[in-house]
Amino acid sequence: STSSYFMLRKFGTSILSLLNHPKMSIFSIRLLCEVEEFSFDPSVQTLDDLHEGMVLPGIVTNVTNFGAFVDVGVHEDGLVHVSQLSDKYVSSPAEVVRLHQHVQVRVMEVDRSRKRISLSMLL
Repeated sequence: STSSYFMLRKFGTSILSLLNHPKMSIFSIRLLCEVEEFSFDPSVQTLDDLHEGMVLPGIVTNVTNFGAFVDVGVHEDGLVHVSQLSDKYVSSPAEVVRLHQHVQVRVMEVDRSRKRISLSMLL
């Protein structure tokens, strides 16, 4: 998807669900949270658009013991292995990234036959 995403950082929820809450007003929502705009690279829509070495914006979709999965705008999320999260030792990926975090990643490898994307946050 190439559309812009508006993320509500502190709540991890949509603005509409907050507006529908009976005790929330527009004013209190403005005070409580920051809205941040995010866009995928418009030139990347399928696995075939990905090439080694590309640096892309992404959103962390899952954090596991072995790394983090990042959406870069194609139908498959890429994996940033724990060894590629930081140039320092990382005992837990949750020390470095969090769910829905906006990150910059480098494409390390694209395995089109297995539909797998290897990414790195070591830019």
